[in-house]
Amino acid sequence: MKLDDRYLIAVGSRFDTVAGQYIDLVLENGVVIECIMGDAKADVDTDSTNTFTYKSSCCSEFIIDEASIRSDIYERGNASLKYASWDSPVVSVVVYDQYCEI
Repeated sequence: MKLDDRYLIAVGSRFDTVAGQYIDLVLENGVVIECIMGDAKADVDTDSTNTFTYKSSCCSEFIIDEASIRSDIYERGNASLKYASWDSPVVSVVVYDQYCEI
């Protein structure tokens, strides 16, 4: 799902973000995925740094619309299937002091 032409994601409390805050995922291959924090991961579901989810070892989770998402992405739970350029590890997360207007 997108808002303000940015992907909605959930992140752990390590990033000290609030819903609506702009955040970018920077991939190892140089691709930047522009996002908005749409939800928080529960600390109980993340590692001791409150960054990575135990189940997937991911630092972000894309918020999806089950009715419109491609079935392969939904079934595998892997957003990197959306674009070949997304098949690269996240190397940094940039949090902005900027928020979407609702």
